[in-house]
Amino acid sequence: MTANHDPAPGQVFFQVEARTDFGDSEGEQCASVGLVFRAHNADAAKPGKLWLEPEEIAFEPGFDPADMKIGAVPVDFTFRRTVRQHVTIELEI
Repeated sequence: MTANHDPAPGQVFFQVEARTDFGDSEGEQCASVGLVFRAHNADAAKPGKLWLEPEEIAFEPGFDPADMKIGAVPVDFTFRRTVRQHVTIELEI
């Protein structure tokens, strides 16, 4: 998602990009993308996994998960074996 206008004075754009490898989560459906803070993959054996199900996200102790999620937007695509999904989120702060 990208802004379709110039930033307002005093505003900042923050852009985050993620890309799957070929075959990552093949056949799975993606319903939303967003940013989470103070979080990590609950499975310590896979610390760099980019695409997580909600139950795979663990938040640091003392932080309310509802307060650590921003910029969620609905999407609708299926991960495929021969396609690298590329998602860009741009926040205007």
